[in-house]
Amino acid sequence: VSADPDAHVSYRQQYNLRKKPDTVMLNLPQKGLAKLVTPSAGRMHMSTNQSFVYATDIIKAGKGKVSDFAISRSTFHAQRKDTEKKLATKLMETFKNDPNVLYIIIHWDGKKVKLLDRSVKEHIALVLQAARSGRQPQFIGAPCVPNGTGLAMKDAIIQYLNMYDLTGDNKCK
Repeated sequence: VSADPDAHVSYRQQYNLRKKPDTVMLNLPQKGLAKLVTPSAGRMHMSTNQSFVYATDIIKAGKGKVSDFAISRSTFHAQRKDTEKKLATKLMETFKNDPNVLYIIIHWDGKKVKLLDRSVKEHIALVLQAARSGRQPQFIGAPCVPNGTGLAMKDAIIQYLNMYDLTGDNKCK
């Protein structure tokens, strides 16, 4: 600030000149921290393990004890699955209720996934596209299939279409 008493200081300059505290006290819930962290962690494409570690780092940075909180990797995993299911249901409702969606095209691709225990599972990635609607294709899931046969893939596709009530009469077989 200038020594001149008539000098004009803008609001932005006044804001920047204010002293900010070195620390800020926050209240974090002892239970439900995973529920708070999971949505943003999902948007940032963080794994369940990464979001758990991130939450524990926040607790430690605030000089808290992780053992004082009701969190675990399995809690974050369960919360992530629940959040993903709610988001998928919400997205599918907007997809279904769009008047421009007259019919859908289903894209799928089988993938073999190697797990940490070195076992291999087959999954099928499912994407819906609303033809001529202007909507982006919508990923609806990657269910595990018992084998890579066409019959197993068909059954997984039918299951997901019925789960989201996308068959019209819900009797697709």
